[in-house]
Amino acid sequence: MRDVGFNCYWYDKYAKNDFAVGFEFDPDETYDTVLAFELFEHFENPKKDIKDILELAKPRIVIFSTLLYGNKTPKKNWWYYAFEAGQHIAFYNSKTLQSMEFFTEYSTFSLAENLHLMVRKDLKLNLNSLKRSLRKFETRFSTVRRLYNSKTFEDHIFLKHKIKDYSN
Repeated sequence: MRDVGFNCYWYDKYAKNDFAVGFEFDPDETYDTVLAFELFEHFENPKKDIKDILELAKPRIVIFSTLLYGNKTPKKNWWYYAFEAGQHIAFYNSKTLQSMEFFTEYSTFSLAENLHLMVRKDLKLNLNSLKRSLRKFETRFSTVRRLYNSKTFEDHIFLKHKIKDYSN
């Protein structure tokens, strides 16, 4: 994210920092925004893990991605389960996102099927300003996406085969 101009800092309580050395999260600071891409589906206890993030960073906004599954539980062959890797263990739909409002100081909004916001309720939310900021994000992100094709599904297939080969 820093590569495209975002003033981002690294934090992961489970992984070693190999790529953002010198740009680590400082728990003594507060942060306007937390970006959590492809993270929430890895939570063993989503309410606790999300609460930990909110208490640690004290953000005004959390921008996060996770693919919503709709009103019915997906069939067993839904690719996003990623059974082969066993890493996706929490799944969400619009109702479960709304239940995140158990953090009474935050409201949750979906911008797309896979992009969502948690916004502190005391924030005087200027929707036009938010839309401009999101367009700026989208423009920068789209520029990067045009340069590189998404690897998400391709990586899923690759790892599925690699795990299958490894287990044989």
